[in-house]
Amino acid sequence: MKIAGKLYFFLIALFYSLTICSQQTIQFLSENFNTSSSLYFILNDTVFDSIPDKNQWIINSEYDGQSVYPDVISQDSTYSGTIASAPYSSYLHIHDTSALPVANANFDRSVASDAFVGMKNGLCTYGMSDIVFTFFYTGQGNPDAYAELYYSANGGAWTQVGTKYYGKRKWKYETVTDPIFDNKEDLRFGFRWVNLATTGSDSTSFGVDDIMIVGTFDNVNNPNDISITYVDSAVCQGKPLTFTFGLQDTLCDGTYEIEVSNLNGSFNSPIGTWVTNMSYPLLSKSVSIIIPGNAPKGNCYYVRVNRIWPLPSITGLTSVCFIIDSCSNEIQTEQPAVTLDTMAVCINSAIDVPFWSFGIFLSGNQYVAELSDSNGSFASPSIINSIPDEKTYDPALVPSPGQVAGLVPSVDPGCGYYVRVNSTNPAVNGTPWGPFCIRECDVELNQKQDISVCISDTAGDTINVPVDINIWNAVANYSSGNVFSVEVLDPKTFGQVNFAGLGVKASTTSTSLDIDIPPTPGLAGLGMKDGLWYIRLIASNSTNSMDVWSNVIRLTIG
Repeated sequence: MKIAGKLYFFLIALFYSLTICSQQTIQFLSENFNTSSSLYFILNDTVFDSIPDKNQWIINSEYDGQSVYPDVISQDSTYSGTIASAPYSSYLHIHDTSALPVANANFDRSVASDAFVGMKNGLCTYGMSDIVFTFFYTGQGNPDAYAELYYSANGGAWTQVGTKYYGKRKWKYETVTDPIFDNKEDLRFGFRWVNLATTGSDSTSFGVDDIMIVGTFDNVNNPNDISITYVDSAVCQGKPLTFTFGLQDTLCDGTYEIEVSNLNGSFNSPIGTWVTNMSYPLLSKSVSIIIPGNAPKGNCYYVRVNRIWPLPSITGLTSVCFIIDSCSNEIQTEQPAVTLDTMAVCINSAIDVPFWSFGIFLSGNQYVAELSDSNGSFASPSIINSIPDEKTYDPALVPSPGQVAGLVPSVDPGCGYYVRVNSTNPAVNGTPWGPFCIRECDVELNQKQDISVCISDTAGDTINVPVDINIWNAVANYSSGNVFSVEVLDPKTFGQVNFAGLGVKASTTSTSLDIDIPPTPGLAGLGMKDGLWYIRLIASNSTNSMDVWSNVIRLTIG
């Protein structure tokens, strides 16, 4: 149910002590009509009469009938009470549209009319009682010319409530209340003016001002506490705490503040605050919050939930104790995409080592990707690369793993290699991933350098890159008719995306090759889009069947 935009966003609360606890008197609406239009009411709505009549609603500060109609008495003349902006403030009233510029509260009694003014949006009164609609009104009218108050609940029919309003020369304070107004999702009020076509002397019509709607949230006799029905018994620093809170009875849509106490169990200086929303008709909600990484270890923290908007405001009950502890840091190394190839990974190929990390990593931390020896030992590892980063890559906190990007180091060919990611602050050795194979590849693309290009809808780019053969030895030869073709590979699956679409070069020796990136619309035809890709070369006619592939480099298209 969507009730955003309901008028309870304009609530004002007045607090007064009744017993040890306090009831809250909620002011839903206050309208003094001191602008040319109303924030809350639609004038001359077609609820009862689809055809505009001669006598219609208007807002202004006209009191003078200019000898055409009787004058309206000033607002400092009341039977009781005081109108806020008296004596001549703007007010809502019926006027004879044909008598302009005379525009005080008047009506042409010779013409029958039925005019309605109703609230634009409804009030939500769930959890409230004693809803009272108050206003000042004036108007002589007659038994055949009067105003009535109507209400509509939850989109239902407009229903008359109260009495017929006429016969008052001075301003009269009026209050209307009914239990039917309580506990409604959408409560609206409106005034209906009706006059029959009659003869006789003119009189003032109906004018209204200082409308106010209030209600009571009685948390004394009808308590609606917010309690914590479940909370994790322990949580690590920097990790999610899950709990469930609930109401005793439904309330309107609301915003709730979550507080976690300090080490001493006090909410005067909580270690953190969060905000969540809960909509009608929900009575409970489960929430996960991230405990600050610098929260002190402790055996008795509390959480509570307070309703803060819209009113009524409710301070929640505290949970049972839970523990905040400093849990050990962990790093879990994942499989690099380049190792998904059916062939061994080429030395000097791009390699991006993904990882998840758990716990708190401190300022100055670096994530370091290492390569074992061919027996899987990290006694003397080769460094792939390192990145300064104190972020925690916990799948409960972030959608994607961290990643250390580098090149496969120059090591002896073999099939017992592992990779791992470590941290420096604190010092943690990640779990290794492997084994996989590494080999020397005869062809080297672009001297191991990655490529970045910027294109647009109308302009592509061409990059000329070197192609070197016999990098390790001269065993392989490339016979007549050999063609070096660019292969595009998916950065996550290492599956082939395109072959030869970005460039080809016929050559039997070291050479250079143009990589042609089309304008953005042309990428789709190649199965590509903006972003990161892997590319390598494949030779078509090598004398050594294992010396067909080049090293892998990254291609970034922006």
